[in-house]
Amino acid sequence: MRRVGIAILATLAIASLPLGQSVAGKSAQPPRSAITCNWPVGPFDSARTLLRRFGRQARMEEIGTGEGETQRGVVLFPNDPRRRIEVLFWGSTRHGPQSVQFHEARAPWTVAGIRISDTLESVSRRNGRAMSMQQFDADYGGMLHSFNGGRLESVMGDCEPMITFSPTHGTGYSNSLSGDGAIESDHPDMARARAYVSVLGLHFLPPTDQ
Repeated sequence: MRRVGIAILATLAIASLPLGQSVAGKSAQPPRSAITCNWPVGPFDSARTLLRRFGRQARMEEIGTGEGETQRGVVLFPNDPRRRIEVLFWGSTRHGPQSVQFHEARAPWTVAGIRISDTLESVSRRNGRAMSMQQFDADYGGMLHSFNGGRLESVMGDCEPMITFSPTHGTGYSNSLSGDGAIESDHPDMARARAYVSVLGLHFLPPTDQ
């Protein structure tokens, strides 16, 4: 009986460890706050597989895609604004994810170690070089165009981080940062804008049968 009791206690102790931590204290898997190319959405997922896997924690909704347009997709954790994740798909059959994104300032999620509200400067440092992005105050303003061959370009594997930056309200940044064109993150006027991550997620390549 004593051996059985010890075994039960050991099992309970292991179960109480934080998710992703092994008995030896080493990380056994990425923490569940880290969004990856395989969690919570994988490259072979469809709307149907997500609805089946997440059950009541998923539902179909119209999701904003910019310029006042919407697209039918899957929302994960729809009743928890803090954890809400929006998933769009390639094609009308919704087989193969196109993007996974979130924008709540208090979101617990990370992508490649990046969080909502991280500064443009900190993301550039993580990338190892300046990035190309859309100018502010336009459709898709602040959306990242390219990592320009930096570390973040290939850090995820089969998908890549998708980031939109916004200027801090009231900074009175230069008109040189506004318009319909692209701009580099190391533009001399960018520091005044104090830009930060306002939308974060992943972008997947289209399925080969699309």
